[in-house]
Order: sequence, then C-alpha cells, then structure tokens
Amino acid sequence: MNLDDQQRMETIDLAVEGEALKQCEYHGELYDSGTVDLQPAYTFANRKFTRGEVSSFRDRRGMTEAIKTLHREAAMDCWQCEKQREEYP
Repeated sequence: MNLDDQQRMETIDLAVEGEALKQCEYHGELYDSGTVDLQPAYTFANRKFTRGEVSSFRDRRGMTEAIKTLHREAAMDCWQCEKQREEYP
C-alpha cells in the first residue's frame, strides 16, 4: 500500500492512539504493541473518521488497511533500544 506523507503521519497517529502500535519514548521509533486484535484500533479510527477528524483518507477501508499495513510492517521492539540492550547487557 502506497501512502503519501500526510496519510502515513495520520495513520501513525491513529495506530498509536488506537493502541495498535507504540512509539518509543526515547527514539520515536514505531513498534508492535503486542496486540493481535486490531479491532479496537479500527473502532477508534472509525470513530474519528465519523467525527470528521481524519482528513487524509476518503474512505474508511483505505484507513483501516493502512493501519493493518503499518502494524504488519512494525518491528517487535524499537530497533535502537534493542541494539543498546545487545551492546550493553
């Protein structure tokens, strides 16, 4: 799925606020929140879409597909934190 910059940024916000992804507090990297069920994130995003708070997607399906894609592509942990744990056990 090809997202423009605005769609990607909005999807990141939706996925983090909807708890599908986490963002490292130290490095800002996105990673998997450990959730398998994305329904709460979809529900959250759809609620925002209904309120007119989502501006970069024309339809809900594109928005939820973007959340699913980001979640699927996300690492299991912040790669920078993981690297530091390996270097300094």
